[in-house]
Amino acid sequence: MAELMKAEVTVSKEAYELGIALGKVAVAVKKALADGVQVSDAPAMLAVLMTPEVMAGLSGLEKMGDEFKESKAAFVAAFAVAGVKVAEEI
Repeated sequence: MAELMKAEVTVSKEAYELGIALGKVAVAVKKALADGVQVSDAPAMLAVLMTPEVMAGLSGLEKMGDEFKESKAAFVAAFAVAGVKVAEEI
């Protein structure tokens, strides 16, 4: 087993929020389609698009290019940290 250590990571705000939003959508779709594709799945998948996390993630899309230019490491770390958080929900 690998030895682990804690490290503080700085992430880009908008990229992190988008990562969380994409994860929330992916989890909702996965749950809705767990028993196959059905028309009754549509409301659950659409409802997740209106949650505060998803709305926050989408609201900062226009700032993504600037965040990436300012700090590529913080931008990439944002998606990695968000991905771990989402994976823990699955």
